Amino acid sequence: MNTYYENGEYLRSAEMTEEQNCNMKQIRFYAEKVD
Repeated sequence: MNTYYENGEYLRSAEMTEEQNCNMKQIRFYAEKVD
């Protein structure tokens, strides 16, 4: 998966699928919750 985490923002490649996008949203929500 070509996904990178920088400065609190996910940079998504054009190849990212909707499923991957959904997964990243869940991960971001969890990361914010932990912080």
